[in-house]
Amino acid sequence: MALYSATVHALAVGQGMGYVLEVTEGWETVFLGLFDFGSINTAKDAQAIEQSARYLASLIRGNKNRLNSLVISHQDEDHHNLLSLIDNEDIIIDHYFYGQKPDSCFLRFISLSRHTR
Repeated sequence: MALYSATVHALAVGQGMGYVLEVTEGWETVFLGLFDFGSINTAKDAQAIEQSARYLASLIRGNKNRLNSLVISHQDEDHHNLLSLIDNEDIIIDHYFYGQKPDSCFLRFISLSRHTR
C-alpha cells in the first residue's frame, strides 16, 4: 500500500500570492501544482521573491522539470507576474488553467514551456 503525503508551500512574494502543492510517495514527488505566483511590491520584497523563485525552481527540478498543474486564479498582476522569473524552457506543464482572459506574461510563460494540455 502506497503512503502519500501532501505539503503546501507558501512562497514569500510580498503583497501577492504564490502556493505550491506537492504530493509525495515516500521520497518521490508524484504531483506538483503551482497556484499563482505574483507580487505588487517587487522592489521592496526583491530578496524574498528571488529566494522563493529559486526554491520553486528546485521543486520543479525535483519533479523531473514537470509542473503537473499550473493555476492562475485571475489576471491581476499580483497573481502571475513572477512567472517570468522561472526559467521555463525545459519545464513540462501537464495542465494549466487561467481564471480569465490570459495576459501576455502568462501566454509567454506557456509558449516557452512544453505542455501536454
